[in-house]
Amino acid sequence: MPFFTWAFKLYAEELGAKAYIAHAPRHCFIMYKDEDNLFPEDWVNVEVTAQQYQPTWGIKEHFEIEDSAIIAKTYLSPLTDKETVACQLSDLALAYYHKFSRYDEFTLRCVDASLKYYPMNPNAIITKGKSLDALLQRHLKQNGHLRDEYTDENDTQSKQCLQDLRATHWTQETEVLRSKWKQSPEDIERIRKNVQIIK
Repeated sequence: MPFFTWAFKLYAEELGAKAYIAHAPRHCFIMYKDEDNLFPEDWVNVEVTAQQYQPTWGIKEHFEIEDSAIIAKTYLSPLTDKETVACQLSDLALAYYHKFSRYDEFTLRCVDASLKYYPMNPNAIITKGKSLDALLQRHLKQNGHLRDEYTDENDTQSKQCLQDLRATHWTQETEVLRSKWKQSPEDIERIRKNVQIIK
């Protein structure tokens, strides 16, 4: 989660304002309630790094977010403080993987704790699935590739991960999407025309 988004939330709350972190695929931003009715939507989306207000339809279109993912509170949903901290546990597991190039008991513990408080986080579910797979491969190597109680339990949890991931209605990354998210100068200009600069 980018530092600027966290900093914005902390500063806002120090000043007595309520600000929430929300997610889009590979992205996070600030949301706050439009109590002054200055915008056409009930919630205002703030792109902190670009210092812009972003309309919900623009975020949905750019990140290819389905309505079902919003209803499930996977994306474009203001997170509670507990959910926000839970996301940090998931991010910690991912940072650990990038540093040590492995999924193991630590990554599994992080995401299990994370999912207890924010079960609709697709990144945590994916990390859990990869952790389970890594631990299964290690176990099979040690026990001579035999089926036992551990492999059965691991299989059950892996199947549950798949069901949980489907329930989030997450936006699955593809090469086409990654290319789209890089944003050409034309895309940036189009987005700029549809946002309001924060003054």
